[in-house]
Amino acid sequence: MAAPRRLQMALLEHELAQARFQYNLVLAAILEAAERERQRARRRERRWWVREWILRRPLFGQYDTLMKELEAEHAADFKAFRHMEPQMYYELLNRVGPRITKNAAFPLRQYMLKPYPHRHLARDERIFNYRCSRARRVVENAFGILANRFISLLTTLGMRPSTVTKTVMACMTLHNLMRTRYPNIQNADLDREDEQGQFIAGAWRDQAVLEDVQAAGNGPRLTGPGKELRAYLKNYFCSPAWSVPWQDFASGLG
Repeated sequence: MAAPRRLQMALLEHELAQARFQYNLVLAAILEAAERERQRARRRERRWWVREWILRRPLFGQYDTLMKELEAEHAADFKAFRHMEPQMYYELLNRVGPRITKNAAFPLRQYMLKPYPHRHLARDERIFNYRCSRARRVVENAFGILANRFISLLTTLGMRPSTVTKTVMACMTLHNLMRTRYPNIQNADLDREDEQGQFIAGAWRDQAVLEDVQAAGNGPRLTGPGKELRAYLKNYFCSPAWSVPWQDFASGLG
């Protein structure tokens, strides 16, 4: 009689353990569902995942027209960005701005053009800045894609100058070979523009392989021939011979 009773008690204990286990599973599932619902209720519905004024930065520059855009479109973002209201910001800018001098990273030369300063620009100056930036992106693509593909170019090359020349030429040859063999894959790396002239960043920019250029110290900033060449190209870009249909819109004038 004792053995059957012990067997019956063991079966009851087993069934009780199974019931307790299932109860804990159900309780855990209920608590997890309640936590998900609580987090979902607390999550704020977003109107934008990325604000439009952030998406426009590669086209208009990091700060070229940023303040005007924020003032016109997102007053709260303007205050969050500058930690002050627009009226206070412009009052301080008018008081302090004339006393500030700036040095660009490179001087203006015939062989090295740079945009006009980014305040109170005329139409033709803004168009020149857009066209200059558009040409600069070609150079950025050349250096950026090559350095992104061959990481040895991202650091100082401990080689003789003649060997460095051969190394760079070998990288360019391999790059051109891959562009010929796999054109569709390679084209994804390039910057491009849509029908409206809107800038579309290439995949190479996601890697951030190029650092911003640092200021190159004081010294003569402008030369007469450099200013004359910039003015000549400014007028040329706005002439019927060399203007493009989308440049007004892409320069922020449309």
